[in-house]
Amino acid sequence: VVVNGSDCTIESTEIRGTLAQPKDGLLGRGIQVQVGPSLGRANLTVRASVVADNKDVGVFVGGSDALLEGVVVEGTAPPEGDLAFGTGVNAELDIDSLERAKVAVRGSVIAESHSAGLLVRGATAVVEDTLIQGTLATAETEMWGRGVLAADEETTGQRADLTLLGSRVENSLRMGVG
Repeated sequence: VVVNGSDCTIESTEIRGTLAQPKDGLLGRGIQVQVGPSLGRANLTVRASVVADNKDVGVFVGGSDALLEGVVVEGTAPPEGDLAFGTGVNAELDIDSLERAKVAVRGSVIAESHSAGLLVRGATAVVEDTLIQGTLATAETEMWGRGVLAADEETTGQRADLTLLGSRVENSLRMGVG
């Protein structure tokens, strides 16, 4: 599912097994929502749904708004061509527009990601009553393995803003929250 500068609501839906691009083995995202060049911010709401067994990122939010309620994001693996990824939920600053992603995750589960369960890079995220578990490192590099990671966006220096409330982060390979 790709949402560019539009509004999208997904309810009681399974998004499963998205494959990487054949030409380079990259991507394979379950849901991607991002600011549109001439359309502005996108708005995504996902409720009571499953995003499972995708490549690269389960739910990617770039410079837009997203609400995930009662969502299971599980089994996100790195794509064949780039073993540094496999992130469950990724919220990022959009480099071109400098729009910050704003993500709310409530009553959800992010499990069995490879690299990070939740990555907030130069963006804002509020996570409530959510379980983040079993984050693994990538097989080739043994890097990452972080349950939750809040980081500055490297190019602009935009700081991440993360609020974690009533949630549980467990069984991450290298780091729970960083």
